Amino acid sequence: MLQKRLTGNIFESTLEAVQQLKSTQYKVVAVEQTHNSISLEDYPFLAGEKTALIFEMK
Repeated sequence: MLQKRLTGNIFESTLEAVQQLKSTQYKVVAVEQTHNSISLEDYPFLAGEKTALIFEMK
């Protein structure tokens, strides 16, 4: 599995974050934990595709 150092940003809203990421060609994936969720280990990440994982913090 490819691993890179992560960087983080804090936005005023989720919408603002998603718009910024999409404008820079990121695929946006929202992450939540439920009984019906797909494990991140099983998610079909594509080589060479920039992917941003969005976690909600409460």
